[in-house]
Amino acid sequence: MKKLGGFLLIGVLALSGCSSATPEPVATIAAKDNKAACQLFETVAIDLANTMVTGSTAETADEFVSHLDKMPGRFDEAMLMSDGDVKTRIGTLITGLPTRVADLYVDQGSFFTDMASVKRACGAEGVDILEQLG
Repeated sequence: MKKLGGFLLIGVLALSGCSSATPEPVATIAAKDNKAACQLFETVAIDLANTMVTGSTAETADEFVSHLDKMPGRFDEAMLMSDGDVKTRIGTLITGLPTRVADLYVDQGSFFTDMASVKRACGAEGVDILEQLG
């Protein structure tokens, strides 16, 4: 009887591997979306420009500077959802930003060149952004 129980157990285990249940779906990595990344990049760039030109609703200088200093993180969101040249060029812009974004008032460095570079990469993807830059 022990032998029969062993054979039954092996048979049940073997048959359980042959079930007709549909396999579990495998999680896939979300595709990068350069269109959405370029649009987000444009939104952040316009917010940065407007903040620097017209100010913000901040009540203190510290709040104003804090708002500006959040911009690299917002640009980073766009970079993380992109790929290829768009990702590379947004990354270059972020790297070129001063530690204190408010310092752009004094020294723009490669900021405008980097902005134009991202604009061209997005244009190559069929997404026209920052038309104000010409």
